[in-house]
Amino acid sequence: LAEAVAGASLVRIEGGGHELHPDDWAAIVDAIVTHSQAK
Repeated sequence: LAEAVAGASLVRIEGGGHELHPDDWAAIVDAIVTHSQAK
């Protein structure tokens, strides 16, 4: 998917599965903010 979206990058969440663990929110939000600010 990262290859199909311009400016995207793959963010791996260790131990991730089908749920979003509260401990991972900071990394997820940072990745979204970084992507949304990319030009």
